[in-house]
Amino acid sequence: MSFVVGYDDGLTILYFNTNGTRGGSRDIENVLKYLQDSRNVMAVDEATKELDGYVETVKGNAKLKGDYMTFGDLIDNMVEDGVKAKQEEMAARVTEEVTQQVTQQVTQQVTQQVTQQVTQEVTLSTLRENILDILRDRWNVPEDLQNKLNEVSDPERLHALLLLAARSQSIEEFAQKMTE
Repeated sequence: MSFVVGYDDGLTILYFNTNGTRGGSRDIENVLKYLQDSRNVMAVDEATKELDGYVETVKGNAKLKGDYMTFGDLIDNMVEDGVKAKQEEMAARVTEEVTQQVTQQVTQQVTQQVTQQVTQEVTLSTLRENILDILRDRWNVPEDLQNKLNEVSDPERLHALLLLAARSQSIEEFAQKMTE
């Protein structure tokens, strides 16, 4: 079975069912087998040898060679294009997933670091303010003593100074023991 499709550009495309099993002559059977598998060994009679000659001419023509494609080549190209498309799709998906995971991990780490830093700064600031509140409630606190207190960045040292501020008998005693 075959059918013909004509196009407005002057081309005519013939489609053949090369797997038929009924009817037709031996010559038609040979041509259909050759169309199905266009290797030289399939050219077994005068008609298929002539057809094979045309095919070899087209294959040998450098200008036409780039345009010549067997059905197998077409399938290979389609498979290759499909594989490339799937690889690109997978690469995009993996890139997206990795980007999301890395973003999540970096965000989590940065959040944790910022939280620790802010917590430490708030703790130090609160301890300094508590020490100054106790001292101001009891005495006049010199500015240089406030500046020295603001330079202390060890929370344990500030906690000890908080107790010292509560126990000191004078601002001078606190200042002296603070520098020890």
